[in-house]
Amino acid sequence: MNNDQYWTVDEVNEQLELQVGNKVDGVCAVCGEEGIGKSALTRVLARKNCIKRGVPFDLEKITYYSKKKLMDDIDSTRKGIFIYDEAIDSFSRDWNKKEQKAFIKMLKTIRANNHIMFMNIPIFWELDKGARNRCQWYIYVDKRFSTGSGRAVIYQKEKSAWNTDLWNQRENLKYERKGRMTHSKNFRGWLHIEDYSDKQWFVEMEAKADEIKEAKKAEVYKDDTIGITPTQVVTILNKIRPYIEIPHGHLRRVAELFDIHYSTFKDQLYLQKTTSPLKKL
Repeated sequence: MNNDQYWTVDEVNEQLELQVGNKVDGVCAVCGEEGIGKSALTRVLARKNCIKRGVPFDLEKITYYSKKKLMDDIDSTRKGIFIYDEAIDSFSRDWNKKEQKAFIKMLKTIRANNHIMFMNIPIFWELDKGARNRCQWYIYVDKRFSTGSGRAVIYQKEKSAWNTDLWNQRENLKYERKGRMTHSKNFRGWLHIEDYSDKQWFVEMEAKADEIKEAKKAEVYKDDTIGITPTQVVTILNKIRPYIEIPHGHLRRVAELFDIHYSTFKDQLYLQKTTSPLKKL
């Protein structure tokens, strides 16, 4: 392990590959404020991993927004690189028990199949505790990462037979407020990039990433509606309509989501008459 406090992208990736080779979970959470460059940093890290593994870097192929698609591909492939963007939309402490079990199973499969997965989330602590403890690395971007430059802080999960909080949240919060993060048991150093050589690639990937995001997030909406028919939607809404008034703007959005003509949808919805009082949201 690097004993210095400054790491290069190659050194971070070497540690990831080393741990994956030793059958340790290859999960890295990349966090930071919105717009600070989490996705940009993961693209650089993922590209280096692809080069090290001798596989083509295909940003569209390795970037995921759909939880279902991500789980399917992790289960059916080996030695892959995955970027799960906006991961908090799917994996937070608000999941139900079924989703939690599915996520933990997926993380175990990552280890078994020698995958590396980068999860982009604003706040690390919004993850469920079980999910946090499966992350080996927590990289916090504290200086905007753009056009190939920026800075991030590298933390690693503590190895302990007794500690129930392997990330030492309370202790580290005190260190952070005192400006003494180097005293943390989890602190490994800074990832400081000022002279990323291939700036043209960086700019091109930024533009391509925006296109991929727009297309793939549209797919997520379709995934979320699988198994629910327009008729079922109408039935559900008619059952709650006596108690809650649903604004027409919201109904229009539901119609668009299920690809139903709005006028037809509205007519079907209001075929069922009710004399119960309506309550405004």
